[in-house]
Amino acid sequence: TCQQLRVEHAGQRAQFCPHCGVPTERNGGCSHMACVCGADWTWMSLSAVIRTGDVELIRKHLEIEGVAAYSNDLDDGETLMSSVVRMSPPDIDLMNLILDKGGNPHEDGLLERAVVYASLAAEHGKIAEARMREDMALLLMSRGSCGRVPKRYRRRCPARLAALLDCRGAWVSGRAADLAEGDHVSLQQKLDRDFAFSTSRLREVVKSTRKREKHLRMKNLMRYERMGKRGGRHKAGESKLEVML
Repeated sequence: TCQQLRVEHAGQRAQFCPHCGVPTERNGGCSHMACVCGADWTWMSLSAVIRTGDVELIRKHLEIEGVAAYSNDLDDGETLMSSVVRMSPPDIDLMNLILDKGGNPHEDGLLERAVVYASLAAEHGKIAEARMREDMALLLMSRGSCGRVPKRYRRRCPARLAALLDCRGAWVSGRAADLAEGDHVSLQQKLDRDFAFSTSRLREVVKSTRKREKHLRMKNLMRYERMGKRGGRHKAGESKLEVML
């Protein structure tokens, strides 16, 4: 395609100005780009792409930039692996890709976070999500991820994952997991806000559509009334539009 040819000519690491299409490369600094055409735009880092939740776009950036290119531009301490673990919905194929490209499954607290998310999803009756999060935690463990997990999540933990953690003696009493649970709550709140925003936009679209329909009905009504004055026949007090309906 034309876009692929432009990428090949400009280099895979280039991004294009959304206004004039000029290929641009970034070698440091902030994500703010000032184009030669005068437009200002934001460079899409791997961290920013992951926050969009667009799996195909994330894959594309990983293929081009690799795992080493990740840097958290929000400075909230979240790593590439932990950001993928907390994605909703979870994507085990994306996690596999990151692990194959050198992602570190031994990050401190990574397994705990994955188990907590799986347990909370199961507790809230999100069966499909709980199963996917269980598979992700099992994948991490198969790649060498280890660590201690608060025992208070044992009762809510999906069966296969709980059994494996039992075998490894990974459960520990009294360890705080408020951070991971708080992250899950924050994520759920964000999803609720996004849903509310989408619902609001949908309502605006419906309202606008109804307004246009009303305008068209009134316009047609006026046109048929004029036709009636020219000699159209219908009952007294009944408009031509009402006769047709």
